[in-house]
Amino acid sequence: MISILKTASENKYDLIVSNPPFYINSLESPKEKKSLAKHSEVNFFEELAKDVSLYLADKGSCWLVLPLDTASLVSDLIRQNGMYLQRKINIHSYPHSAAHRIVLCFGFNEVLPEISKLTIYNEVGVYSDEYKNLLKPYFLAF
Repeated sequence: MISILKTASENKYDLIVSNPPFYINSLESPKEKKSLAKHSEVNFFEELAKDVSLYLADKGSCWLVLPLDTASLVSDLIRQNGMYLQRKINIHSYPHSAAHRIVLCFGFNEVLPEISKLTIYNEVGVYSDEYKNLLKPYFLAF
């Protein structure tokens, strides 16, 4: 992997946001582009954690969208690179369903992490008010 961050190696960033490939060592799609976008190896996340620790400003934050099983691995790698979990948002499809994605926020300051929940739907086909309010500035349907 060639890091975009490495192209400007002297820079430090206040904010790094990534929706990296989700799946590690799982069945890949027969479509090459889809596999490239959604699948990765563990070393991708090792390099991502290292790069974030090098290029994140002292008071900066890094936000990642991950599936549950990958979030645990990435959290460990981030800690190994001197950063701490600051926020965790559990993403649920429905109010009583299990989380299917996690948004993690890391930085260099060790704080008690803020943990919250975002529910996408109240019921099938009915978006939650929380979700609509969050996306209203970006999604014309809301």
